[in-house]
Amino acid sequence: MRKTLMIAGVSLVAGFVSSGVGFAQVADDGVGQGRTQAEVANADKWKYDPDLKRDPWKYYATDVPPGFPDGDGGPAPKRSLTGTWHGPRASPGVPDGKAGDRPELTASAQQIRSERKTIGEAGPGGTNDPYGRFCDPFGFPRNMYQQNRAMQVAEMPGRIVFLLQHGYWWREVWLDGRALPTNVGVRGGIDPTFNGYSVGRWEDDDTLVIETVGVRDDKWLTQQGLPHSVNARFTERWNRIDHNTMMMEIWIDDPEMYAKRFSMGQAYFKWVPNQKLNEFICIPSEAQKYLSEQADLAGSTEGLKSQSLRTLPSEQRGDGNK
Repeated sequence: MRKTLMIAGVSLVAGFVSSGVGFAQVADDGVGQGRTQAEVANADKWKYDPDLKRDPWKYYATDVPPGFPDGDGGPAPKRSLTGTWHGPRASPGVPDGKAGDRPELTASAQQIRSERKTIGEAGPGGTNDPYGRFCDPFGFPRNMYQQNRAMQVAEMPGRIVFLLQHGYWWREVWLDGRALPTNVGVRGGIDPTFNGYSVGRWEDDDTLVIETVGVRDDKWLTQQGLPHSVNARFTERWNRIDHNTMMMEIWIDDPEMYAKRFSMGQAYFKWVPNQKLNEFICIPSEAQKYLSEQADLAGSTEGLKSQSLRTLPSEQRGDGNK
C-alpha cells in the first residue's frame, strides 16, 4: 500500500515511522565507498538469499545484525558520510541531540513571526504554514531537522548529495573548491532556491563543514514559524563519530532577523544495515481533500486551551457525578 504523509504534527500522521527496509546493498569493490574491510569481508551474509523465499522488497527484522544499532560498528571510514541513516526519533537506538539556542529576534523577525500560524497554535484548519496547507517543500534547513527520520548520503565527483526520505527531497553540496555565490537575489544574479547554494570542505577525516547561502526567504526556518532573510548564512557540521553514528549541527547568521548567531540544535543519525528506505511523500491532492473535508470544517484552534473530561466540572462532563 502506498504510504503518504500529509501534515506533520497532527493525529493524521501520528503513526509515521521511517525505517530502513529491504536488503543490504553490497558495493562492487567495497572499500572506498563508505565500507570498511570488515564489512566487505562479511558482506555475503547480508546479501539477499533467494533460498529463504522471502520478498526482497520487504523489511525483515532478522536482516538486522544482533545488537544493532547499539554497537559502534568500528572506526568511521575516512572522509565519508555515504550510506543510509536513521534520523532523530526513528528508533530507540538514535539518541536525542542537544536542543537549539533560544534566538533573539529583531523587530522585523517579530513582525513576520506574529503573522505566522503554526499547526501547534492554530491546528490544521488554521495554520498558514505553506507545507501544512499546500505540501510545499520545507526548504533548507528545516528539511534537515523536521521529519528527517531517514536519509541516504551519496558521493559523486566533486559533490555530495543528501537524499531525504520525507518528501523524497534531495540537496547537493559542492566539494570542488568553488566559492559561494555573492549575487543571489540581485539583478543579473541567480535566484534563491529551496535549498540554497552549498559548498563543503573536510575539516579533518571525520568532520564535514558546509556553508549555505541563497535560501528562499518565504520558507519557514522551523515548524515554529521562525523566519530568515534571503541573506542568511548557514554553517553545518557533520561529525562521523564512528561507523554507525554521526551528528549534525547547524548555525545561522542573519543580522536582519536575529541579534546574534545561534545554533539550531544537534541531530544524531544511525547507520541502517538494510540500505533501502520506505517512501513518505506529502501529496497535495490528498492534503487538500483532508483540509476541505475535515480540518477546514473544524476551523482554527488558535487561542483555545486544551481541556480533558477529567478536569471539567461534572455538569459539563454530562456524567451527573458531583
